[in-house]
Amino acid sequence: NQVFNIPHLVDDTTTFSENSYVGKINIFIPNMDQIITIKSIDEKNQSRIDTVVYNLNAINFDTSQTAISDVELASTIKLAKTEKRNSFLKNSLEVIPNPSRIYSSNSPRLYYYVEAYNLLSDKNSNEYMTKASIINLNGIELLSREKSKKRLNNSSVEVGYLDISTLSSGIYVFVFTLINPSANLGINSSKSFTFVNSEKPNPSSVTLSSSELLESLLYSKSINELDNEFSSLSYIITRSEKKAYNKLSSLDEKVKFLAEFWDKRDSDLQT
Repeated sequence: NQVFNIPHLVDDTTTFSENSYVGKINIFIPNMDQIITIKSIDEKNQSRIDTVVYNLNAINFDTSQTAISDVELASTIKLAKTEKRNSFLKNSLEVIPNPSRIYSSNSPRLYYYVEAYNLLSDKNSNEYMTKASIINLNGIELLSREKSKKRLNNSSVEVGYLDISTLSSGIYVFVFTLINPSANLGINSSKSFTFVNSEKPNPSSVTLSSSELLESLLYSKSINELDNEFSSLSYIITRSEKKAYNKLSSLDEKVKFLAEFWDKRDSDLQT
């Protein structure tokens, strides 16, 4: 096993107007399973430290079949200004990620970025469809948008947004699906997110207080995926919650913990 340390110095954050900082570091690594540890240290007070750990699982795409990347949820996506360097540049687009995956009624557009591969591998159809949708924890589709596209190149960038202003406060799942109309088959990638709507604090169609519904969603994930899910909540978890979660080892324990974690917050949306 090899360990690499990559220091990254951030400008003085005391001048920032926002309470959070979003950055990006590009690292080229071999196509194999990796563990990445991100540690943040306050240089002026080194007792202030936080660490998150992610498991990066290598994915080998079959070149004979159409495939899609992991979906990225973003705060904004727009055409990049090519005259200046931009660390958030992706295929001529400026993609500002939303690592917390928390949206609010103040910024109710959920942007998404997905890459599609091996589109020309299907010789039976020169078209494909994409569908961006949002489902609640009952599995009910609440919003969706479909597009029909030509297979012009072997790969494609799929971007867009959904207006989620009509949703009540709660947890939802964004699903991006690429559909082959000729075979009536689809492949998808999904991410959960949280929406806080100041005008609709009490969800009606979504039974967020039911931990059973959330557990059914969490049980479909692996332990590594649950760990990554918990790491993405670093903006809203407390130190005691982080310490308690790190002591857990089994899938059942982690599912129960995350279900209770969200149930407590959904019963009191001010937390």
